[in-house]
Amino acid sequence: MYDSTGTVKDIRKICDHAKTLRDKAIILCLFQSGMDDHTLCSLNVGDVRKELLEGKVPLRLDLKRRKDYRT
Repeated sequence: MYDSTGTVKDIRKICDHAKTLRDKAIILCLFQSGMDDHTLCSLNVGDVRKELLEGKVPLRLDLKRRKDYRT
């Protein structure tokens, strides 16, 4: 089991080995949100538009999966 420091160090190592900025963004998005890869790949601009237009950081997405899921 990892403590939060170990996990952050591990994620940094993974990001350091990512070949593209896109890959780094995917890794960080999955880590920070806790969503799975299928959910990330199914996102579209409509899922983030309201938050982006309001200039909110971080974005809060109300995604529907098998269970209610907010990240």
